[in-house]
Amino acid sequence: MSRIHLDEQSSLDDVARATTTWADEHVPAEWREAAARGGHDAIRQVRTYADYEAWYPTFADSGLAVATWPVPYGGLDLTSDQARVANDVLAPFNLGRLNIIALGAVAPALFTYGTDEQCRRFLPPMVRNEEKWTQLLSEPGAGSDLASVQTFAQFKKGEEKKNDKWIINGHKV
Repeated sequence: MSRIHLDEQSSLDDVARATTTWADEHVPAEWREAAARGGHDAIRQVRTYADYEAWYPTFADSGLAVATWPVPYGGLDLTSDQARVANDVLAPFNLGRLNIIALGAVAPALFTYGTDEQCRRFLPPMVRNEEKWTQLLSEPGAGSDLASVQTFAQFKKGEEKKNDKWIINGHKV
């Protein structure tokens, strides 16, 4: 496992040093050399998407892919400033996140509304790109055009407005 050992008490210099050391030890030499030669364009010449996807769990295991997240969910529990320093160190290697819908849309919902058990179950596989999530918005006659959606919700007539009294009209696929 390639987890970095940092926490919110680590200095920004410690974060930069630990991230640099991790990159030297875990980012493939060919990618590091390409980054030194010419950045993202040079990396694209030596690294395929399949190469990156196969290597990505190494990045996820470091905690750096979601550095501000709590440790049990795959992060390092770093502050935003610390994460920015780590991202600056890693930027030349073009180590973008995979599973963007899951990390950007599903994870925030889990953090806000999910139980600890749900977060422990779903977040780490999202971070490692082992379970892929997607978001589909579609309705017959509208597709993904939300302006044409005909499904709507209303409260049951004559009832006090309560969460369990919604009536849904239309249909979704």
